[in-house]
Amino acid sequence: MSHTILTFVAKVHPARVGELAALLEEMEADPRNNRHLPFGALDKLHFGSLVIFPDDTFGPYLVFENNFDGELEPYLADLWQHASGGLHRIYGHCIGYEGTGAPDRERLLAFLRAHVVRPNAWHIGNVGRSARRIRQEAQLHAELDEFLDADGVRSERSPLTLRQRIQQFVRRT
Repeated sequence: MSHTILTFVAKVHPARVGELAALLEEMEADPRNNRHLPFGALDKLHFGSLVIFPDDTFGPYLVFENNFDGELEPYLADLWQHASGGLHRIYGHCIGYEGTGAPDRERLLAFLRAHVVRPNAWHIGNVGRSARRIRQEAQLHAELDEFLDADGVRSERSPLTLRQRIQQFVRRT
């Protein structure tokens, strides 16, 4: 599984920083399921964040970090599907964004493509594992931990019996 790491960097209208900051604060209350950019709905996303960086010399910038499975174009399609309205609201605070509304797909995606910055160095913690697989493994880990805590399973003295009980549990899951 290939991973892509990139950042969208856009200059924010100085007079609109407060509005954008309020929007990002609203999103921060529920990053997974907020109505603007529901990170939890993006199946290929490993990591995403939005931050406003103030700069006294060059003005404020919005930095949208992304680490996802696959290539840019399928990810942009996923972003569009789940967050077109929110992305339009977010980037409406940025200089050079000319989208006329949430349905203006081509202008929004062209704006994002034009503002891609790729890193010179990065870290991928789960090489070859998709975001979906990582979430499934985390869920299995939690369920196994709960199973092992129940009914004294952890106190099983025979390693072979313990292994068999775990295997049976996993097959049922």
